[in-house]
Amino acid sequence: MMTLQQRLRHSKKALAIDLGDAGLEAITRLRYAKTLLAAGDTDAALSEANNDMPSSFEASQQELLGDIYLAQDNKDSAIKSYSNAWELLRSRQETRAVLALKMESLGITAEPIAEQTSLIQEPSAPEPSLVMDTSNEVAAEAGQ
Repeated sequence: MMTLQQRLRHSKKALAIDLGDAGLEAITRLRYAKTLLAAGDTDAALSEANNDMPSSFEASQQELLGDIYLAQDNKDSAIKSYSNAWELLRSRQETRAVLALKMESLGITAEPIAEQTSLIQEPSAPEPSLVMDTSNEVAAEAGQ
């Protein structure tokens, strides 16, 4: 198992590699910021987490910023970041139970997020009034 210092070194090296993939860079930066936070370096974690990210990573970024602000005893900023993350997730109809728990621990009630409905609709049975009863007709034909 890697030590925290080893994870920091590896994450920093990974950030130095430019693969030309903004998503991969965002994941690496967020992981590096989480490792810095775990190491207790909240200022460096905040600096890393505040970098520009693709929009698909903004909710994760806001949640991490909330974690960092909370570690810095900045409850108001933590609440704002967690709320921002929740609203971004609501727009995507994506839930994160852990984020909801974090918010509740700060006295915020997260507005429920409607689950995403499937784009594929199951075939439904025809309404009873539209179903033809052919049992008498079939019986009559069988008797001929």
